Amino acid sequence: MNNEINSAALKSRIKLLQVVYLVLFGSSISMIVLQSMGVGFGPGSTLVWAGLLISAVGTRLYRTGLVNKYNEAMGNRVVS
Repeated sequence: MNNEINSAALKSRIKLLQVVYLVLFGSSISMIVLQSMGVGFGPGSTLVWAGLLISAVGTRLYRTGLVNKYNEAMGNRVVS
């Protein structure tokens, strides 16, 4: 029973992290597209973009670790 609760919590966290990743990565891509179209974000926009991209990568790596942990708990079944 406790293992089922932990696996449900992991699955929920994995789904949440996927949404967070999509928002962060989408925001960084949007900034690049807008800047290439000539929309200026002012000084420091490169730092904001880099922060978004690094956060997206970190979120993705953390999510991958949780997916591996979930797969281990579920007997190596694949999770999307």
